Amino acid sequence: MSEEYKFKCLLEYFVAHLEYAENGMSDTIGFNRYLKDIVDTSNFKISGYGWKGQQIQLQVAAWEDFHCGKICINVDARGHQTKSCYLNWKGTGINITPFWNEDHIHDLQILIYTEEDGGRWDSICSYPLASLSLFDERNTVNASLKQLFKEYCAYKEAYNEQITKKGMVNQDTLRAARLLENSGQIILQGAPGCGKTYITTELAVYLCDGEVPSTREELKKRYKELQKEGRVEFTTFHQSLDYEEFVEGLKPDTDSLNDKEMRFVVKSGIFKRICQAASATTTSNLKEAYNSFAEDVVNYDDIYKINMPNGSMFGVTINGKGNLSLYTGKDFKLNGTLTYENIEKFFYGADLGYWKCYFKGIIDVLKKDYKLAAENKDANKPYVLVIDEINRANVSKVLGELITLLEKNKRLGEEDEFTVTLPYSGENFGVPDNLYIIGTMNTADRSLGYIDYAVRRRFAFMTIEAKSDVIREFYNGNGELMKKELLLFTSVSDLIKDNLNPDFDLNDIMVGHSYFLAKSDDDFELNLEYKIRPLLEEYLRDGIIVDNGEIKASIANLGK
Repeated sequence: MSEEYKFKCLLEYFVAHLEYAENGMSDTIGFNRYLKDIVDTSNFKISGYGWKGQQIQLQVAAWEDFHCGKICINVDARGHQTKSCYLNWKGTGINITPFWNEDHIHDLQILIYTEEDGGRWDSICSYPLASLSLFDERNTVNASLKQLFKEYCAYKEAYNEQITKKGMVNQDTLRAARLLENSGQIILQGAPGCGKTYITTELAVYLCDGEVPSTREELKKRYKELQKEGRVEFTTFHQSLDYEEFVEGLKPDTDSLNDKEMRFVVKSGIFKRICQAASATTTSNLKEAYNSFAEDVVNYDDIYKINMPNGSMFGVTINGKGNLSLYTGKDFKLNGTLTYENIEKFFYGADLGYWKCYFKGIIDVLKKDYKLAAENKDANKPYVLVIDEINRANVSKVLGELITLLEKNKRLGEEDEFTVTLPYSGENFGVPDNLYIIGTMNTADRSLGYIDYAVRRRFAFMTIEAKSDVIREFYNGNGELMKKELLLFTSVSDLIKDNLNPDFDLNDIMVGHSYFLAKSDDDFELNLEYKIRPLLEEYLRDGIIVDNGEIKASIANLGK
């Protein structure tokens, strides 16, 4: 089967699938040719995202692979006549999207996503469906369809070339990205100095952008930009961390009332916040509008008063945390706090169960006077949570009942999606399928126990090894300092290997390559004296390497 004819079959299936999903007609050529058998056997998946590996992709498996990549089918159950139903080259924003005339598809357009002007979809070309001679029951492809296929491949080939020019992605990063596609979360484990944190930076950017900048400086800049956008969050686990801090819990709101009273309010933790951000179907300028409003309130000489539709008024001031202190009644007495977090929740549709009129009053002011507006966002944008030193907390205690929600097939949007009611807020909560969790774990840290099996089953584990090739690349393959570092690396590796306690694995213990990247001879001596030797001596004290009677002298003679 030629690629052009394979592409024709894929388009025929796509059109038949969408039109059957939209109008239920089962007397068409497309239905009888492509859908009848799988519908009759109850194997038909009406919706799903092929780029995520969902089962709908199996229905086009015979026509998905081409010389420049894989084409995925994506059908959103919320509406078949939307841009959320499309074919795309996997991993790209290069789509073929249908445009409808009432109950039937009229055109197929190539749409390409660009980051310019805050992100937009550009229509590149449009082909009337009638011009493509689909469903003509011939094994040939007409000129229009050949042109569409040629153009669609050209954009993917240009994308591939652009990725190549922008720099090679670390192979560990590519491997981790593939694991994340299947599991949703991964733990990068390895000895200290193996580059786990380096890879998390590159991996987070690669997941969000599909590419990485060519220099470390540009990579770190892009990573910080994604953090500012709220698409990447970073946290470090520690022994005192618990569910209430990571997910949600009751926290004292000391400035909510007056000095004689204090109340507890539900505060969202970093995990809940990024899940909500990844799940949101709209984006807005709420933060900018609120900051402008807050600045005006601060500069106001008195309580800032706001009219409500029923003719009554309430007032606000800004407290020390940047939230709104609420004043109500005829005497404008202090009554509580309208936090930005709750204003944001209300704006995006949450039912807070109290003070609806006041939250609505604030939103109305922001819309009227500060140009607050919302718009639909790309629901497929990846979000990334990086958890450093994940084994330093009791992960089962920190996650609680949410451990189940991490499973890939139980994420929101998956076929077996699962939600729970959170214990403090009472909100219905699930983990979105566009959230990726990256943990790091120092395997040489013996001060803490291993992660338990319930957690391990839900994470993919990938070992990052110490590599001498990184040392060669750092020195561009030449120089006396490189030779010294490579010799030291080999000596340390041999010392550990020859004296390793059989209960341990060399890759878990080997001193990482970042310890062997000195910029000068002085740095070489400092790293050896104050980093490498102390680490090996600690291994000896902990029984990780075994004393053969000469090992202390061997450690002391390293580098000599």
